[in-house]
Amino acid sequence: MANGVSRKSSVVSVDVGSGYVKAASHLENADARVSFRSLVAEVPADFHRNFHGEEVKTIEYRGKSWLTGEDAARFGAGLADTLTDAWAGSEGWLVLLLKALWELGITQGDVHLVTGVPQAVYRDRAVDIRSSLVGKHNATIYGFPVSVTIVPARAMVLPQAAGGLYYWVAAEPSLQEVAEHNGLIAGVDVGTYTTGYAVLEGRSALSSLSGGAEIGMSNVALALSKKIYKKFRVQPDQERAMRYLEERKKVFFNGALHDISDLVQESVSEVVSPFLLELRSTWGSRAGNMAIGVYGGGSEDFLPMIQETFPHAQRVRAEDVGGARFLPALGMLVFFAGANDLLDRVSS
Repeated sequence: MANGVSRKSSVVSVDVGSGYVKAASHLENADARVSFRSLVAEVPADFHRNFHGEEVKTIEYRGKSWLTGEDAARFGAGLADTLTDAWAGSEGWLVLLLKALWELGITQGDVHLVTGVPQAVYRDRAVDIRSSLVGKHNATIYGFPVSVTIVPARAMVLPQAAGGLYYWVAAEPSLQEVAEHNGLIAGVDVGTYTTGYAVLEGRSALSSLSGGAEIGMSNVALALSKKIYKKFRVQPDQERAMRYLEERKKVFFNGALHDISDLVQESVSEVVSPFLLELRSTWGSRAGNMAIGVYGGGSEDFLPMIQETFPHAQRVRAEDVGGARFLPALGMLVFFAGANDLLDRVSS
């Protein structure tokens, strides 16, 4: 648990993504943020809590036992599928959300919560997801009791990509002037499995110019694995290929170190090109009048390709707030707290 402190009333943003969970309860304090992989599975019937003398800890929620993280991958009855439209609001999704609250030290009391989902899911299921959130949630997380009530009057669901835009506008004075004059501000949120895009006109989201695609760094890793096999006759699985993306200039296999930066670039181009065709078709000539920001965990890799189509696009940097991965969560927190007169609560 991040700080071991129980709070009677909390303001929190939780983004339970397909690849990672990101949560924040403060705009400027990096210690009030947590992130972990979206791995969750029900405990199998023949599960033994002791593994080689070490107790495997579980989460008890709604009469079921759950495993998270690497324990879920090793011992679970099958990892929850985070890539379906039904993922948001499901029991596994809620388990990870409650774990994020617990890691932030929020174990009891009222919670004023905002969460994000992909644009298509938001359009079709926002009301249902909000209904699954509100009310009291009791759980036992790794032996610690948790009892929180998500306040119905303030629970909010937003599109993930729009969240990053709200942070960018709040952090960039020049964009605040654009927003005041109802200018177009666009963002591309590059994730592990999905990439969303959103457009604000002033401070209002335009659903007709917003959307997303089921592509992300996982697709780049899959393409990279195939290219490594073709060139070196070594085929890493997706987990290893994801690590190779990070270590691309010093990757060890076949008894030697290799620089595979060129293969990474080819893989990114292969994945991003079809997405850019969709984006150009959706935005059309209006793109020339947009301020365009790129953020999310894969933004650094996607940006050069995006700039080939939209030369004025720029990366939204966030080194001072814990990395670009947190931008949607922080932006949702900015928007939510401001809309509910809670901004002082998350800034001080």
